[in-house]
Amino acid sequence: MSTNPGLYQHFKGYEELLRRIDDYVEQSDRYQKARITPFLRLNEVEAVKRYLGNRVEYRCDGGYEGSEMQRIVIGDSEADAEIVCLYAKIANKAIKIEHRDVYGALMNQGMKREQFGDVFIKDDLAVIYCTKESAQFIKDNLVSIHRVSVSFTESETPIANEVHLREFEKSVAAYRLDSCVSAMCNLSRAKAQQLIRGKMVSVNHEVLEETDYLCNNEDTISVRGYGRFIVLETIGTTRKNRLVIRFGKYE
Repeated sequence: MSTNPGLYQHFKGYEELLRRIDDYVEQSDRYQKARITPFLRLNEVEAVKRYLGNRVEYRCDGGYEGSEMQRIVIGDSEADAEIVCLYAKIANKAIKIEHRDVYGALMNQGMKREQFGDVFIKDDLAVIYCTKESAQFIKDNLVSIHRVSVSFTESETPIANEVHLREFEKSVAAYRLDSCVSAMCNLSRAKAQQLIRGKMVSVNHEVLEETDYLCNNEDTISVRGYGRFIVLETIGTTRKNRLVIRFGKYE
């Protein structure tokens, strides 16, 4: 498939990724075989989806529904995404293991971020989604996390990361992004604008610098250092004509 490099100018910050995608598309077409990307963040996935449009057959898979990191299977939407779900039981209750501990342990083993997807703690399990090529390496080498001995096993069925949402209501002057960030994070509007212009805020996994972007229901808003939120619904207005919006914060 011939591509127009001029398209890259509409995807600032994703040029190198899209060049790799073009290579995958060309190889898939040439060899009539699916090509699979490494794990990508959701903002990268969204950029690739917009770039490819309906020009080529593809699908996105992170190992389970609602995953935060995904691989893109290009050229055959029925092909295996080659994702493995590993889990390890955390037997030592005296030491609390968190997501960042598992992530750090993987990086300390010399792994690249693109080799593994979602990493989380569920109940007494440490869960890692990874490429099929990386699974054996993890099982052989990741034997300790935060001074706790672990042994990873391949799960026969996907293990989903359960999302907990804390809902709350706030009044805002408008649907503008700076107003919503201000309300969600209990910040002044000036501070919210500073965060947005500093590329610290993403909407639906896309970093935005437009303070006047109009938020919609189901928009997911991430503010670095403050957390990830979702716009749920507009409940009504106050006597001073301010909007009352129900937000949710992912915990």
